[in-house]
Amino acid sequence: MYTAFKPIFFKVFMGVEASHAKRHLAKFWGMVKHDDPRRSSLQHDHESMHAFTIPGWIHGDAVPCTKYDSLEVCSWGSMLSKWIWYASGYFLKVKNVSADKKKNTKHRFIEVMTWSFRALTIGRWPDKDWEGKPFPKGSRADMNKGELLADGPLSKSN
Repeated sequence: MYTAFKPIFFKVFMGVEASHAKRHLAKFWGMVKHDDPRRSSLQHDHESMHAFTIPGWIHGDAVPCTKYDSLEVCSWGSMLSKWIWYASGYFLKVKNVSADKKKNTKHRFIEVMTWSFRALTIGRWPDKDWEGKPFPKGSRADMNKGELLADGPLSKSN
């Protein structure tokens, strides 16, 4: 969406025109204390994170569907917009929960989301897949690794 529909991207994700994006982000991050743990964890990756990091929210709820299963729905969006930009439902298998988190649907979903958000925060295609494995040689993901993601950090594109 960012690449193909940039004007719409800024309206949906930030609630402003592209020309006001930097100022809008600076105003938001200017209200967050410098020692806030959420800010400091982002600054660990990028000192200038406030110039291109769109603050987001995530919310999850679950509802029982069968005797052993529940359907969990996660939605997330920008704190700068009124839009929800992602909603996903998945079954949380509770019958066979074990110490092996690889069999836990919710844990796997969170791993994928974390990997995706980290790539968006850094502004570059990841070097490895969400499981930490190298991409297959010659694959599209392998060729994209390290390249700018959505034109890279917002501070460089405006």
